[in-house]
Amino acid sequence: MNKLSKCTLLCAAFVGMIACSDGKIAKGDYGVIPLPQEVSITNGASFVLTSSTSIIYPEGNDLLKQAGEFLASYVKEATGYAPKVVTEKSSKSTLLSIDKSISNPEGYRLTVTQEGIELAGASEAGVFYGIQTLRKSIPAVAEGMDIELPAVTINDYPRFAYRGMHLDVSRHFFPVESIKKYIDILALHNMNTFRWHLTDDQGWRIEIKKYPELTTIGSKRKETVIGHNTGEYDGKPYEGFYT
Repeated sequence: MNKLSKCTLLCAAFVGMIACSDGKIAKGDYGVIPLPQEVSITNGASFVLTSSTSIIYPEGNDLLKQAGEFLASYVKEATGYAPKVVTEKSSKSTLLSIDKSISNPEGYRLTVTQEGIELAGASEAGVFYGIQTLRKSIPAVAEGMDIELPAVTINDYPRFAYRGMHLDVSRHFFPVESIKKYIDILALHNMNTFRWHLTDDQGWRIEIKKYPELTTIGSKRKETVIGHNTGEYDGKPYEGFYT
């Protein structure tokens, strides 16, 4: 059961929108999708994320460094400034860490106090999903603004181990940039599996150098059926594959 009611979350979102209008500070809220398992707003002072806030990761952990860089890029996308990603702890920072006491392998704990943000995951994947929650708690558009995050403790973990989406590119080819955007959207919603339908009678979409005819022939069709089993075709050649 979520400790923060839907009504409270909606009110927090409304207050956040009002705060964004003053041109100085934007207030974050935790009414995100998917809603975390447990959101406990505390009585402490808020944390203000500014251009001088840094993101700290454990030295030698390249995956958490990459996660920190993701977070910095998300903040920059919203505000225009990117926090530094470093290993030296400082005040007013976001601390990323691994906590093996968290039972679910993709679970995480997000704590916000006046002094900073602590994000601990059972694994690097858990930290990554915590970053997605933090990302969604920040207003999408806050150019040049500081971000006020209310004091909170969030404990979250996925209900299902497999959380995926399917994309069929055999019938309709998607360019590489669209695939990357699709995967970004999956990550934003805490999905962990991308199921890619690459081959079918409508087209073979993946290059295998040992068998070049799979793409020189198999990736092409002379026309596409109009509608569903109508027997009518558009007469337009269609092709495309991924290297």
